[in-house]
Amino acid sequence: MSWPFRHPRTWWIFALLFTAPWLDLAKALWLGEIVHTLLIAVYIACYVVGVGVAIGRPLMWRVGLCVLAAAASAPLVLMYGQHVWNLSYTLAIFGFMLPWTVAFGLATAAIVASIATGVMSQSDGRGTTMIFLLVVLSSVALAGLWRANRALADANATIAELAVLRDRERMSRDLHDVIGSTLTTITVKAGLARRLLEGDGNEQIHAEVADIEGLGRQALTDVRAAVAATHQLSMETALADAAAALNAAGIQADLPAAADQMADRYRSVFAYVLREGVTNVVKHSRASRCQVRLGPAFIDITDDGIGDANGTGHGLAGLTRRLRDVGGTLEAGALPGGGYRLRVECPR
Repeated sequence: MSWPFRHPRTWWIFALLFTAPWLDLAKALWLGEIVHTLLIAVYIACYVVGVGVAIGRPLMWRVGLCVLAAAASAPLVLMYGQHVWNLSYTLAIFGFMLPWTVAFGLATAAIVASIATGVMSQSDGRGTTMIFLLVVLSSVALAGLWRANRALADANATIAELAVLRDRERMSRDLHDVIGSTLTTITVKAGLARRLLEGDGNEQIHAEVADIEGLGRQALTDVRAAVAATHQLSMETALADAAAALNAAGIQADLPAAADQMADRYRSVFAYVLREGVTNVVKHSRASRCQVRLGPAFIDITDDGIGDANGTGHGLAGLTRRLRDVGGTLEAGALPGGGYRLRVECPR
């Protein structure tokens, strides 16, 4: 069950402080009037406890509470001579539990019945009628406020949950896009260094090992930045990393010297596309050449590899999620004449 307000105790405390029949209950107990005492006790329980329990329940529960309150209050006024104002608690329950049109209809019926039976005298009929209507109006407004506050609290909770889910998705995506590419280059360079150790290229070995160390430090920096949600990969960095990764893998790199023509709003997401695309070429393609073309709102990465071994897995799924934020589309697949192509376009 979902409470329309933060906790039922909020209502119970309010109702206990503003419930008039307490004196009537004490008087009935003092006089030993068992039926009278029971009726007042049930009436008070309907108002104090019943509202807090039934307001979050289905309509049948709420209608049942209204019927019980009316059945307890009517004899108190008609048979035991209590003031007609005691009916205001029943009308308040109607306002809390029922649609406002039904609550006002029942309040009107109660007023007419009170005048017809002589319970409400002509002298105070106008004032009592106004009080009854104000009670219904106030209770309807209060119930609506409770429900609105509850809906707002539920919406805020949903937003918080979605924010957590989105942050987890971003973390997973960044760790893959940022660290996966760097570690792939480290692996390729480590393999090259291992092969060089078998020959006499000592100077080149030292250079490759130095590159591995630098890439390792960069990986640590990227991890810390991704965890802090501050990482923003630039296109210039992505181009430099792509050239280093392709050269280390022995793949001829045909890359643009700069990305000045690219729209600013797409530079960051295209940098991730470039990094992921080149990582797939290095890992899967067995290509000898990789070409990258950039435009104001597109990036195109092709290779002459085996064609069907790259472009699957978490990487492209992560890119697709990134592109949703900027309205971009991704196309990836083998080329008819051999090789593979990854193309991303965004609205101009």
